[in-house]
Amino acid sequence: MKNVSLEISRSSHPNGVLLLQLLESQNTTLFSLSVLHFVFCPVATLGNALAIRALWKASSLPPNLRKLLPSLALCDLAVGLFAHTTFAAVFVISAALKNQIQAQFQQLNAQVIVLLRERKSALNVVYIYIVFAACYLPKLCSTFDDAITGNPSVFTLFALFFVFLNSSLNPLVYCWRLREVRQIMKDTLKKIFRLEG
Repeated sequence: MKNVSLEISRSSHPNGVLLLQLLESQNTTLFSLSVLHFVFCPVATLGNALAIRALWKASSLPPNLRKLLPSLALCDLAVGLFAHTTFAAVFVISAALKNQIQAQFQQLNAQVIVLLRERKSALNVVYIYIVFAACYLPKLCSTFDDAITGNPSVFTLFALFFVFLNSSLNPLVYCWRLREVRQIMKDTLKKIFRLEG
């Protein structure tokens, strides 16, 4: 029965032979990636749910981050729940943030405290972008590799995992860079575990 379904797949899709050969020869790799996705899916979901709550309650965040970070966390929550990429959404949000920061710098040139806060906000965004770039760069390289060779590779599967891993790493960056968000997330976890314990 298995051979019949493989033959049908091979004959019904022109690239079916290449794809099936890749999948058949990489069972261990696929299993490992499946386990990694299984492990990081709840991490991204819980981490981003906590981050959304903490970012919503955080009062010390500047207005631009109060818009950007909950939006990013919501996108990452969707990745954790549905395993969709957030590539386009992050670029749209980042372009809006860039325009907003530029407009604020033009209006607030005399207010040193606000400028320092914006500088720190920009640095926080840089860290988020560094993690984003580190996670999406392998996917970009694998896309070029697939286009050049015409064959999907194991590297493509690992690159896709790193795209999804970005959603698990973002809440960690929020906790690392944003003190108030870190404290709210800690308090929320303490409340959750006190209720269950």
